[in-house]
Amino acid sequence: MNRLVVALCLSIALANFGCGGKSQPAAGMLYDAKAQIGIAKEAEAETLASQEFADAEQMLAQAETVLEMGDEHQAYRLGMRAYLKARLAEASAILRRNETQAIEITKELESKLRAADAALRQLEGAENELKRLKATPP
Repeated sequence: MNRLVVALCLSIALANFGCGGKSQPAAGMLYDAKAQIGIAKEAEAETLASQEFADAEQMLAQAETVLEMGDEHQAYRLGMRAYLKARLAEASAILRRNETQAIEITKELESKLRAADAALRQLEGAENELKRLKATPP
């Protein structure tokens, strides 16, 4: 009885492995690519890295089509490319957002430096005027 249960479990496991095992890496890669595209979308890659984002979505669609046609190897490769393009889109979006912030901060800093220079000139002028007033007799 015990051997029968073990044999039954083993045959079920082998059947699952034989039927679903081949496409498991491809399906997993497509899942990862979809997740990474979602992450890239959250990083605003649709607008900040639109070409890379569009490429990732297109490659994912191709991978899904190829997987439905049964070519797991090609689906895996396209899924990997979609995943990598989505990572690139995310990184590009973050970089562009950081560059924009750096430009804005630089402009703000330059404005504050100009204001500080103007205040320094006013202070120097006031000090000179005070010296002049002290030097003149009443």
